[in-house]
Amino acid sequence: MAFFFFPLCAGIDWAKRPRFLDKELVGLGFGATATGIVADKLVEVCLRDRAGNGC
Repeated sequence: MAFFFFPLCAGIDWAKRPRFLDKELVGLGFGATATGIVADKLVEVCLRDRAGNGC
């Protein structure tokens, strides 16, 4: 994550566990390939909030 999205990575609250939404991604029509191989992932993360509101 840090390699591809360094500025975004610094703002993620890594103390909170990310949610992987693979089923939701397939429901949007992604991953419907003949081989069934999918390289994309949909992940929900919480961002750090200076006001303390978090996710």
